[in-house]
Amino acid sequence: MKLGLDKYIEMERENSKVFSIMLDYIFPFLLKNRIKPIIISGSPQEAIDTYKEEFMFYAAYGIRFEIVDNKYTNNCILHTETDHDKKRIVDQILLENLDSEVLFAFGDSESDTPLLKSANQAFINSSKKFLIGKQVHYFDFSSIQSGEQIVELMSQTLEFYNKEL
Repeated sequence: MKLGLDKYIEMERENSKVFSIMLDYIFPFLLKNRIKPIIISGSPQEAIDTYKEEFMFYAAYGIRFEIVDNKYTNNCILHTETDHDKKRIVDQILLENLDSEVLFAFGDSESDTPLLKSANQAFINSSKKFLIGKQVHYFDFSSIQSGEQIVELMSQTLEFYNKEL
């Protein structure tokens, strides 16, 4: 079945608790604090791009499928869902931004390990705990309390870094 972009975005917004936590809590917090996020997602690029301007993403990478008549085909042009793909993107971003620091990273699978390892604080939406060698916070992103807790931890981290500057 081919799914239209508009329908995909509508379904994602209605059904994904992770998506809701990111849109309702995390992205607004980052925007308010003038932090421009870099997004590496297994969601289609077009879906991510719909929020790029609103939340001032520095860069956004999503899986790219061929689109014909505003519908996705099964032809994948760019993968962003494996650890190899994410590591390549993270390495390129870090190389291009040598003077910057990655404060926060969010992930939900071991394929996010390269991104999570690059950050000072990692937030993982997973019941499966995997070791990445950094300060890690595990959450169930399906609850509002998780969104509030994540923003509180991010606030504390920013306060610490602002004092250090």
